[in-house]
Amino acid sequence: MEVAHQRQLSPTVFNRSMWILVRREQEKYFFRLKTAVNYGTVNVKRAQRFQDSRFEKVTKANEVLKTKLEKTKLKLRGQEDETENLYTALDDLEQYTRKNSLEIQGIPDQCYSTTEEVVLKLASVLNVNVNPTDIEISHKLKRRGNNSSPIIVKFLSHKVKTSLYKERVKLRHVKVTDLFPGYSSAVSSDGPRIFFNENLTVYRRKIVSRASEMKRDGLLTSFWTIDGKIFVKTSPSGNPVRIFSEYDLDEL
Repeated sequence: MEVAHQRQLSPTVFNRSMWILVRREQEKYFFRLKTAVNYGTVNVKRAQRFQDSRFEKVTKANEVLKTKLEKTKLKLRGQEDETENLYTALDDLEQYTRKNSLEIQGIPDQCYSTTEEVVLKLASVLNVNVNPTDIEISHKLKRRGNNSSPIIVKFLSHKVKTSLYKERVKLRHVKVTDLFPGYSSAVSSDGPRIFFNENLTVYRRKIVSRASEMKRDGLLTSFWTIDGKIFVKTSPSGNPVRIFSEYDLDEL
């Protein structure tokens, strides 16, 4: 009986065969891995291009919106300036209608029977020539809780109003009893001071009120109005500064 001789591989040949097999598997694996990576890279690049495209569109859209916003802001600023100019023109016009008017304060209501009487007595004590025919109208301005109601008088002539207003500094030495001696027992000798104010618009009255507060706080030495124009001084030797708004006061 013949014995079949089986051919056996030597260790060296076996190892080589195994190495080739492993090498092939590795190549397959790396090929698949490379393919997957390449596919992923392509997808990432596509996604990146897509995102870049979207970002570019969003950036352009944002720039368009910024441009529109700036145009809108400019338009609004223009409208605000126009509104402010119109408001200023309206305030100037309103103040012009008050140029012949004065407000008198510090006269107790019980001292007189007519407001015209007060105007004429004040003019007399200040040595200003005012006749009843110079007065267009005068009346009290009602203020709640005030027994010395302000009096407003409108003159027919701006010249007469100005003449009387120029003498306002002399009112420091004028008392109610100088005008109405018969009421000396009813009026205290150190009673309210008498003074003139120009009849200002609400807007200008607010500015004057702020200037008065600043004077009390020592920020201004004086303030006054001439024909509705507001002036202030920050020091006794300083030059008068015309004030158009509260912002001007803040900038002093």
